[in-house]
Amino acid sequence: MIRTLLLYDGKMSSAERVAEQLSYLIGNARAADVEDAPEDLTPYGGFCFVFNFYGTVTAGRMRNYLKENSAKMADARLAMVGIGYSDLGYTKYVVDTEQETGLKDIAAIFVSSEKETTRAGYEISKIMRLPAKPMEEEAIMNAIRGYVGEKGTLALATSTSGFIRCTPLKYQFLDDVFYIVTEGGMKFRGILDNGRVCAAIYTSDEEGGIMKSLQFLGDAQTVEVGSAEYKVAMTARLITEEELERRPSTLFLIRITPLRYEFMNRDFEEMGFDANQSLDTRQQKKNRQEGYKRVVTETQKGQPTMTIRDENGEERQVTIPEVGISFLQPFDPMDKVLFSTPGAQMATLQGAGSPAEAGDAAPKEKKELTEEEKQRRRELLARKRRKKELLREKKRQEELEALRRAVEKQEAQDKVTTADTPPEAEKPAAEKKQKEKGVRRSVFARLGDGLGKMLQLEDDEEDDG
Repeated sequence: MIRTLLLYDGKMSSAERVAEQLSYLIGNARAADVEDAPEDLTPYGGFCFVFNFYGTVTAGRMRNYLKENSAKMADARLAMVGIGYSDLGYTKYVVDTEQETGLKDIAAIFVSSEKETTRAGYEISKIMRLPAKPMEEEAIMNAIRGYVGEKGTLALATSTSGFIRCTPLKYQFLDDVFYIVTEGGMKFRGILDNGRVCAAIYTSDEEGGIMKSLQFLGDAQTVEVGSAEYKVAMTARLITEEELERRPSTLFLIRITPLRYEFMNRDFEEMGFDANQSLDTRQQKKNRQEGYKRVVTETQKGQPTMTIRDENGEERQVTIPEVGISFLQPFDPMDKVLFSTPGAQMATLQGAGSPAEAGDAAPKEKKELTEEEKQRRRELLARKRRKKELLREKKRQEELEALRRAVEKQEAQDKVTTADTPPEAEKPAAEKKQKEKGVRRSVFARLGDGLGKMLQLEDDEEDDG
């Protein structure tokens, strides 16, 4: 992870307080007044400038510093945090700064109060904490799988409004998903109210220092007791159905689908990468959910079936084997194996052999229609079209009738109003007639081309007479 230098304009000011708080959130950072900025900038790969924003005359010392040191920051990650009551003109100020200094891609963030500092810190940290030497996603995921397979316990943090809990728990890692068997407890308060959880797995050296640490954000859900998914996870824990029946209390199952990993591993440095690597797995979760929608639930030879994609990307239908220990090692990725059983959301294909051995589903031949069937189909389509036309015509007639009634009602109200108006309040006859004609034409326009034009012609004939 790169180091970040935060420079603020103004000692003993809100800019100084915000810069210090941002340094906590970003991490691996240093905050200093712009006048006390270090001369050697080579240790820093990111720079964040914090100042009070008062319009175009803002932070003159900061802009001068940027002009003088722009060459040293040409390849760095840059951010600006403006503090003030209104962000009017702030974007223009940042763009003008880019043009004057020659720096590009400055992330502009505005906070209207110090309370918004945590939000700003979160946004900036996402920029500054990205690895300078990132690994391929598949390589990171393989490293995570290997590390998680070595361990067996994680610390699970759950929370809800005014409540937080962290519990050490044993886990099973099946098909890139964490499964936790538990008798229950207060951790379920956070899981049931707020499915977002965070967990950590770590390894310390003999002196107590952290050698490796894996943190991940995930979605936690309870798995239905007795479902196929429940049975698979229990079998992985070597818990039989007979043992579950003998227990006086129920064993519950939690499924945690990771959304984002953060992996600190010193071994990565020896490979030429940053020790801290991150991996966003939300797309994998989306693929998994879409996979469930593509599931085949038909039965074949008395057993549930599933759809798989072979190495050529073609889909094939095979039979799901009986659940057993050999069925669990290893679990195939869900983007290659897509299936379901009644009441189940997860299982895998291990022990079923290749798709050819499991039995491919023969493609259905397209049946050729006879002339009689084709004619009947054409007649049905013609009836549907005719029915739609009749419904549209009926709806149009109903709308015209409703408008006719509205016109008649308006005319009746106008007559009553005219009768109640005293002679001295009446306007000249020509002006009144012209106004009534305008009202009628407005109504005619709403009636459409047919009836509207016809009534308008009749109205014009009455005027000519």
